[in-house]
This record gives sequence, structure tokens and C-alpha cells, in this order.
Amino acid sequence: MGDFNDMLSADDKRGGTTQPPWLIRGFKEAVQDSGLIDLPMEGYPFTWTKGRRALNPTEERLDRALATQRWLDEFPYFKFKEQELNHVVSEAWNKEGHAPLLSKIKNCTEDLEVWGARLRSRFTRSIREYREEMEQNQDSSNDLCVRKYQEAREKLSKVLKQEEEYWKQRSKIHWLRDGDSNTKFFHAMASARRRRNHITKLSNNDGDLVHDQSGMCNIAKEYFDNLFQQGDK
Repeated sequence: MGDFNDMLSADDKRGGTTQPPWLIRGFKEAVQDSGLIDLPMEGYPFTWTKGRRALNPTEERLDRALATQRWLDEFPYFKFKEQELNHVVSEAWNKEGHAPLLSKIKNCTEDLEVWGARLRSRFTRSIREYREEMEQNQDSSNDLCVRKYQEAREKLSKVLKQEEEYWKQRSKIHWLRDGDSNTKFFHAMASARRRRNHITKLSNNDGDLVHDQSGMCNIAKEYFDNLFQQGDK
């Protein structure tokens, strides 16, 4: 973590002289060869500025945090996980064998929507059941009722936290205002983000930007095919 004085993408710089592609490619290859992953950044995207008072200052993202996959597995921080998720994506991707990229993505989208609906239904059902159990065991003079009430309360707290983290990950918002839980807020943010999501360009292995749909499909297909091949190994 710190100032690497280099960039992983042309988007890491705004204004001034364009960063040479060979410099970007060299740093990117060094990061990949080291088995590191660039952690996402929140807030203003640039960490260094030259000519701050100028009309068009030069801004760059030189500071970043990198981590290995093993570290990410140890410290997932607000990362919602479901063991069945990888299976859902893998099954959907391989459902039609050598189908076109857009068909594979469509299959994944549809199956993930079904999985998400099933998960949300599970949250709703569990919350209702735990609250009912708490209501049925409010007799503080009965030791058995006290124990059941406490167990139900702990389970309710856990599932509420899981539901909150689910919507937080979907909304890409990784903070809680004043520590308050606000699942409806994250739900609304996720829905708004889904409506405006679109891809306008992709970068190939040489660092060149591709804007046409055919080129982007080829890049994405190659990436996902390689990803699932690595997963099989």
C-alpha cells in the first residue's frame, strides 16, 4: 500500500501528457506476475495533482493498495459470500458449451437473478421465523424461554447483517452512515446502479482500448474462458 509512482490504466491520469502504453503495460505485468490484485478505491479517483490552481491541472492515481487472493480470502471485509454462487455462475456459463459470449452472459444473468430471488426469499422467511420465536418466548421467568429468546435474537441479528451486506455489495456502497443499518437505502442504490450500468470500452492484453461491440465481445469471451479454465485447474 502506498505511492507506486506508476499507473495500471490510461484512466489513472487526467490532463497533461498521456502516459506511454509501454509503461502502463510494464507495471500491469509486474502486478500480475506478483499474483497481486488492485483493491478498489472509493472517493475521488486521483491521489496526486500538479498545477492545482491551473485551469486544467494534471491529476494521477499513483497511490493504491495491492493484495494477494489469499489475503482477500482472509480479510473479505463486508464481502457477501455464498458457497453456491460459484456453482451457479459456472453452471450457467457452461450450459450451452460453445455458445456466443452474449448468450453465456444472458444465461449467467438469468440464473443469478433466480439465485438472488431465492436468497432474498430465504432472508424474509428467516427474519419472520426468528421474530415469531422471540414473541413466543418473552416469559423472562422461564429459563427455557429465556434461552430460546436469546438464541432467536442472535440468529435474527446474524441474518439481518447478512441481508444488509447483500444489498451493500450489490449497490457498491461500502459504508454505513453513522453506523445505522438502512437496507432500503442500499436496495434503492442497487436498483439505480443496475439501470445505468453499461460498458463502453474494454482494454486488450496490449493495453489498447476497443470500443466496437465485436471487439469487446472477443476480449470478454477470452477473459471469462481463461477464468473458468483456471477455476477447473
